[in-house]
Amino acid sequence: MTNKKDKKIAQPPINPRKLLTLSGFISYCSENGLKTSLEQLEKLHKDGLFCPALKIYRGIAPERKILATVNSTEGWYFVSPKDVKKFKPQKVESKIYYSSCGFFMSGDDWLDYYKNNKMIEYPASQAFKPWAGMTVDYHTTNTKQIGKSYDYFYDKNQLLTLKMVSKYLGMWEMMNGTEKEKFRITISGRVEKYYQFLNLYYQVEKFYYKVVAHKSKHLKNFKTDDTKRSDIIEEIDFALKPIYKHDAQKILDEFKVDVEYIKEWRLFLAEHSLLNEIYRSSSIRQAYIKAVDANQLLNAEDINLMIFMMNFFLNVLTGERKQVKEIIGNLAYRCCVICSNSFIAKKETQITCGNPSCITENKNRTKRLARKQK
Repeated sequence: MTNKKDKKIAQPPINPRKLLTLSGFISYCSENGLKTSLEQLEKLHKDGLFCPALKIYRGIAPERKILATVNSTEGWYFVSPKDVKKFKPQKVESKIYYSSCGFFMSGDDWLDYYKNNKMIEYPASQAFKPWAGMTVDYHTTNTKQIGKSYDYFYDKNQLLTLKMVSKYLGMWEMMNGTEKEKFRITISGRVEKYYQFLNLYYQVEKFYYKVVAHKSKHLKNFKTDDTKRSDIIEEIDFALKPIYKHDAQKILDEFKVDVEYIKEWRLFLAEHSLLNEIYRSSSIRQAYIKAVDANQLLNAEDINLMIFMMNFFLNVLTGERKQVKEIIGNLAYRCCVICSNSFIAKKETQITCGNPSCITENKNRTKRLARKQK
């Protein structure tokens, strides 16, 4: 896939649930500590360094202008032609107006409408065009311009791609043409490798939710009180582990990678966690990481959830049990999931420090979580 003549840009993965509009992606980057803008993203696209995942045309929606009373207020309103009679209008203009459609981004199949109607393009495979055509017209009689309205979409995990590229932008501006082309090819190769991993990651994510649903289904077959529920969950895990390991290995085989590949990319994710991008001594960072509640850490930023998924995947494949904070903090010991104190595990499955109060609280958490899943 080429952009311009020889400029190759890697195609980002397409996960309907992870897509953000251009403005949504800019906001998402800002929320995660990376400032960007429409102008910068357009220039990066033009330079062949970073491009949107999709370009989707909005489509055209017909409208009628009516004089009606809505919520006790009389005035002129634009409504869908099929809704005109519902408003019992006093007058209806003879003209037909048009507006750009919005995007209803829900579920795994929301892109199907746009694919079926040939309203999707892939910027990575096209020559760059200025973004000036991103018009959004409302209530107009001119369908020629409105039919060209579109928006760019980014996968939210392209945030890391932008971080990878952004750290070299100062150097990029000082390079000559030949140097820029060499660098662009280098960075494009790195981005392509990341996208290959991201495609695998999305398979792991699907696998995780499939396993959760599978376990919940089996758990419903057991009629017992909450005091024995955690024991039953462990029994289910033990019984189903060979099946899950087989399915996990199939994912590795599909992408022709091994366990070390997963660990390397887990390290990459940890390095780009916000806590590791803060320039402080490792001991200070580790102290903060150790003190953070495990659940709060998962909710703090999406990259931590990605590390959680990698931990899950490695646990299925190898039996390794790691917390997100252990990976982010590069901790040489385990942290109790309750009190966060460090401990040396006596067995692979141990996740608490062994203090009776921590063991009890961990069981209570498991019960509460199980009740929420009912």
